[in-house]
Amino acid sequence: MTPEEQFAAHLTAGEVRFQRCGACGALRSIPRAVCHHCLSREARWEPAPAQGVVVSFIVAHEAIATDVPAPYTVVHADFGDAVRFTANLVGDGPSPAIGTPVRFVIAERDGRPLAQLARA
Repeated sequence: MTPEEQFAAHLTAGEVRFQRCGACGALRSIPRAVCHHCLSREARWEPAPAQGVVVSFIVAHEAIATDVPAPYTVVHADFGDAVRFTANLVGDGPSPAIGTPVRFVIAERDGRPLAQLARA
């Protein structure tokens, strides 16, 4: 199973998990076969941190390669340990401020699980 398939399997099971390198300990939110720090192929899956904070965001006023109707907000969130995750922000409310706490939510789109962010 590829790292991307493993990530999706965890989402299907209701969990967001990140890979941690077995050699250098680097955490990565984008599943890959090789560590981006040391190029090791050793990795284990760990639960993602429960909460992150918004470090940047955009409000898309035109749909960009998605079936989500505009406007929608895309958030870049810091989950500590040098890991950032980018996803759309779900739920009503104004645009987030930098530092707004967020958490993961798992949705389904086109029969596939999808990690999204919501205000914590």
